[in-house]
Amino acid sequence: MEDILAKIMKDASTTKHPYVKQSCLESQELLANQHSLMRSPPYEVRSKCLDTLRLALESKHTKLTNHALNGFQRMIWDKSFQSVFESDNEENWLPIQLMRSVTSLHTHSDDIQMEILKILLNMTSTHGQNLTSRSIIMLITLCLEAYSTNIAGVRTAAQATINQTLTSFCIMLQETD
Repeated sequence: MEDILAKIMKDASTTKHPYVKQSCLESQELLANQHSLMRSPPYEVRSKCLDTLRLALESKHTKLTNHALNGFQRMIWDKSFQSVFESDNEENWLPIQLMRSVTSLHTHSDDIQMEILKILLNMTSTHGQNLTSRSIIMLITLCLEAYSTNIAGVRTAAQATINQTLTSFCIMLQETD
């Protein structure tokens, strides 16, 4: 994640994106402190990094948006952002945190919407065990907002994400019986 944050810091203009630069600096400092004795819980680190990625995404600056998409994808796969024992508060779980970071989904171009939907699809495939009824409703709501754009590729990606989400959830329910 450090490399993605460095790219965001480099490409964020001080005059046009000061909030992105400030958030990025705070994220970099928090990540640097993770290697010392003052470690933060994974959900706090995720929250700060996702806030930076959200700001980069919402800037609608091409390079920053691409860095944000790469960061979201990295967040899903990087073990340092995951925890065996999540917080009791569902708001602090990776799926909810990630979805809150991409609520601007429907305001982006169709290409960016499809990339975000792919990331959500990867998340449900990877973190299906962390899906709850609340997170599923949130994800389906995001997908339905994207689906309403009437763009064929976005509609297909939204359908695939909903389908995979429900499939993962049903498999998880069967395994717990």
